[in-house]
Amino acid sequence: MLEAVASDPDGVTVLEVARLVELPLSTVYRVIETLKRRHYVSDLASGSRVGIGPALLEVSSAYRAPRDLKEIAHPVMSSLAAAVKETTNLAIQTSGFAVYLHQVEAPEMLMRMFMQTGVRAPCHCSGVGKVLLAWATEQEAARLLETVDFVAHTSRTITNLPQLQNELERVRKLGYALDDEEREVGVRCVAVPVFSASRRLVAGLSVSGPTSRVTLDRVPKLVEQVAAAAAAIGNQLS
Repeated sequence: MLEAVASDPDGVTVLEVARLVELPLSTVYRVIETLKRRHYVSDLASGSRVGIGPALLEVSSAYRAPRDLKEIAHPVMSSLAAAVKETTNLAIQTSGFAVYLHQVEAPEMLMRMFMQTGVRAPCHCSGVGKVLLAWATEQEAARLLETVDFVAHTSRTITNLPQLQNELERVRKLGYALDDEEREVGVRCVAVPVFSASRRLVAGLSVSGPTSRVTLDRVPKLVEQVAAAAAAIGNQLS
């Protein structure tokens, strides 16, 4: 229900929540009222819609990534950002989305690529999302593919399952994923998987920037640099 409430930044009605979670309206109404009392859900100014409340922020702030992944990744990401002079991003998969855990911007960057920590990115049109799908276990990948909502963010966005499956096969073959203006016009992203020392998929690591700087000619070198950083992070994880 909380995911349903958070699905629209303008809020949702209780009826919309009931439809999204496929439960009786009476049941959803009782739970929503309880969530309101606990301040996980709040009434919006419109009066007919509800949104996420402040208590959820308090709970989410207690989240710690496995073995302080952000703390391990930060110095590596900082070095990578300084070397490539672009923004570096770290994301994990949850509920069918790539969720950004950490971001490091290059020093003295003129055009910044800011992605707030905790923001979810669709897996079908983000570099980190594609690598998290491509190297998921077969069972997990099948489950995740059923949840993909093929929203077309730009004219380059993949919009159906066969296209995505072909793309994921290409990603596995090449060893990296490319978001080539698929989520936002004028932005390109190069992403690779982060594996632990035991070869467990941990996260996706990417470099993103405007297409004027992250040119297609530059992609092979960026892949090499991002992959080296991913290995440096992964080697510190069991």
